[in-house]
Amino acid sequence: MRKNSPDKIKKHLKKYYSTEKGQITRLWDSLRHRIKKYTFSKRETHRKDMSKLTGCSKFFLLKYLESIFYDHPVTNIKMTWSNTKDWHIDHITPLKILNPKNEEHFKIANHFSNLQPLWAEENYKKSSKVTPGYGVAHLKRKYKKLQSLGDLANISTKLEADVVLKKISKLI
Repeated sequence: MRKNSPDKIKKHLKKYYSTEKGQITRLWDSLRHRIKKYTFSKRETHRKDMSKLTGCSKFFLLKYLESIFYDHPVTNIKMTWSNTKDWHIDHITPLKILNPKNEEHFKIANHFSNLQPLWAEENYKKSSKVTPGYGVAHLKRKYKKLQSLGDLANISTKLEADVVLKKISKLI
């Protein structure tokens, strides 16, 4: 269908993205894409805004995600950086229920504490559903607790990351 009417699709998307809902969708989609590219890319990025967006350095983000890797519930395959095509970076509290115009919501939406590795089929199944107990209020409380750890944007060694991860496990 799309192949037969690309102009019609373009016109529809242009109209949709001109609406407030469309602009919010485009913003969240863009941020999802940036986080995926930032995390899975082997090349070092010079974008300083990504550490501000995630609340930590890329090195720490990778170590944090590694610390919560888990085996596939059916196949028992281990989650690793070499099988990233099989799992996604999921927003625990879905972006759909957060308002990007609310400054606090925007800060916490892509914070590392709202990200988790999730097997692809589980992520598709979860979709934008809110896991009971993991709504906006939970995310705000978790974010405030983690602020006590200070600036995590300069963490660049395994030792530093391990110390902070240990503190996080006690905080949350």
